Amino acid sequence: MSPYLLISHLRVHNANALSSTMTIGTPAITAFLGFAHALQRKLPKQWSVHFTKVGICMHRLRVHQYREAGQDAYSLIGASYPLDKKGERCSFVEEARCDLEFSLVIQVDSMLPQGCEPFIKETIQIMKFAGGDIEELGQVIELMDSGDGFIEKRLKHELMPGYWLIDRSDLIRLAVNETVDSMQALLNYISVFVNTKKSSTGHLHTYSKKESGWLVPIAVGFQGLTDCELAENQRDPSKPHRFAEPVLTLGEYKMVHRLQNVSEILWSYHFDPETNLYLCQFVEQ
Repeated sequence: MSPYLLISHLRVHNANALSSTMTIGTPAITAFLGFAHALQRKLPKQWSVHFTKVGICMHRLRVHQYREAGQDAYSLIGASYPLDKKGERCSFVEEARCDLEFSLVIQVDSMLPQGCEPFIKETIQIMKFAGGDIEELGQVIELMDSGDGFIEKRLKHELMPGYWLIDRSDLIRLAVNETVDSMQALLNYISVFVNTKKSSTGHLHTYSKKESGWLVPIAVGFQGLTDCELAENQRDPSKPHRFAEPVLTLGEYKMVHRLQNVSEILWSYHFDPETNLYLCQFVEQ
C-alpha cells in the first residue's frame, strides 16, 4: 500500500504557456513533475521520502491572448516594460503566459511524518511553477491506499470538477505504424473538420474529429541531439552539456469521475540511453 500526497487547487498566475517550440497552451509535463521534485528537495532530509509518480488534474487554464471581433487569429498579450532612457519601449521577446489552477496527486515511497501538512503547505506558497507565481493553495492531504477504492472515491470528492491529463501517445504510434508522419498524425487528431451543407433555411454546419475525446498536444520531455560533453560558459562547469529538442505527443483531458484506479493517471520519469530520450512517461500498472 503506497501513500499519496494530494495538493489540491493550486492557482498560478503568469505561468509559461510556451510548452515547446511549436505549441502554446498546457504547460509541459516536465513542469509538473519538476515542481514535485523541487518540493521534495525542500523537505527535511530526516524525513527520507521520495516522490515517485505524479498525477495531474486541471481545473482551469486561460492563456493570455486576445482576438479582434470577427477575426479568427489570436494575438498574445505581452507584458509592458518600463520605458528606456529615450522614453521609448524596450525591445522584448514575445512570451506566451497563462493563468491556471490544477491539483497534483503524488505517490510517495514511504509514510510522511505525522502533522507534515502545514510545513508542506507553507513551503509550496514560496515556490514558483513554470515561472509563474502561486497565488492560492487549497488543501494538502496525505492519503493511504487501503485497496478498497478509498483513494479513488476521495479524489473524486476533492477534485470535481476537473480533468485528469493522461497520455495518448498510443494514437501516434498507431498512425506511425500505418506509415503516417508523426507530426501529421498529431495534427490529424487535434483538427476539427467542418462540413457545410446548404438547405432551405440556410447553411447547416456539422463538426467531426478523427478521435473522440478532448485531445491536446503536450510536451513530455527532450530528445538529445549531441553527445554529452563540456561546453564553454555553461552554467555548471562540472556537469556534461548536451543540446536537446522537445518531444511532443498527444494528451487527453478526462473527467475526474471517470477514474477507475489511481494508477491510471500517474506520470513518472524515464531515460533511454540508446535513443537519448528524457521522457515523462504515463505507465499503467
